[in-house]
Amino acid sequence: MHVGAEAPSGLGGEDALKDESGEGPFVGVKITSALQRQLDECSSTHKRYFDRSEPQSLEIVTIDGEEVMGRAVEQGAPVDSLDDVARNIRSILLIICPQYAIGESKIKLYVQRGVREVWA
Repeated sequence: MHVGAEAPSGLGGEDALKDESGEGPFVGVKITSALQRQLDECSSTHKRYFDRSEPQSLEIVTIDGEEVMGRAVEQGAPVDSLDDVARNIRSILLIICPQYAIGESKIKLYVQRGVREVWA
């Protein structure tokens, strides 16, 4: 799965979608070159983790020019639910990228502003 200037292939789908509701909190991890290498090696069987029709799926969005993988959360969500979302993201990353060491401090809360690109 490749993200960035061109549409991702494999896990992320074929097209970037514009999501007009791209505002609000987003819990995720920046896609570094090391993580990108791991995503590029992922099996297409892991595509279900990026299926937007599934409530537990992950999204890849652009926030402040950086690609971030994670999940949007509702405005005003309780803090303890953010911990649950972060643990879930970490657990999915361990499944799809078992060689990538992801510490809890790598998963952060971001604020989205305006239109965002979503790789679905």
